[in-house]
Amino acid sequence: MKRALALLMALCMLAGTAAFAEDAGGTRSIELQADGLTIYRTKTSGETDTLKFKLDNPSFECEADPSLADYLTQTITDPMQKLKRESPIGSDQAAYAGGKKDFIRMSFAVSMDFPGILSLEASVGNRSADQTVNETLFFYRIIDLNKRSELSIYDLFTDPRETVDTAIRNAVFAQKDAKGLNVLTDASQVPVANSYYLSTAAFRCLFAAGTVADKATVVDIPWAQLGLTQ
Repeated sequence: MKRALALLMALCMLAGTAAFAEDAGGTRSIELQADGLTIYRTKTSGETDTLKFKLDNPSFECEADPSLADYLTQTITDPMQKLKRESPIGSDQAAYAGGKKDFIRMSFAVSMDFPGILSLEASVGNRSADQTVNETLFFYRIIDLNKRSELSIYDLFTDPRETVDTAIRNAVFAQKDAKGLNVLTDASQVPVANSYYLSTAAFRCLFAAGTVADKATVVDIPWAQLGLTQ
């Protein structure tokens, strides 16, 4: 019985140590405040026996309407967290020989440049200890805060879907030389972006490596250049 209690206490201590290690060095700061909504950025970094991590997490507060913060957590933060791989990622212990570790990185950008619209774009990189290249997953949400609903890019314009698609493809291809979009030879080859981000300065399209260029690429399109009706 005593041995069982001692083992239980030891496990509790280990669990506490792991949690402390994950919280070590964490900072929480206000990223954005608008229309009664506060968006925080929590930066956390650390490592375990098999993992190094560097994470930016968004969180939300709205004193006037806590249910809005709950909705944003469920719609944005929770799905982002699910993009992180559970460590150990490697298929066997040999991957961690010599102190090698998995690596997970998560970052995001958020804006509320347009009244009542929240735009968040994020990426999550997972890398196994036996690999040298991150598996990068893209994530974005465009939220109508008043209706508490997700918007597609087609909801941003009054133009037909085909017109929107063509305008975006042409605008991206127009930056072929400046951005080194060496995978493309014609505007019709421009794929659907992996992620989008809205600011008053530009309509941002983010593409994964190998889709329009060898590396992951950001293409900022001035709204006027799209020639669409917002």
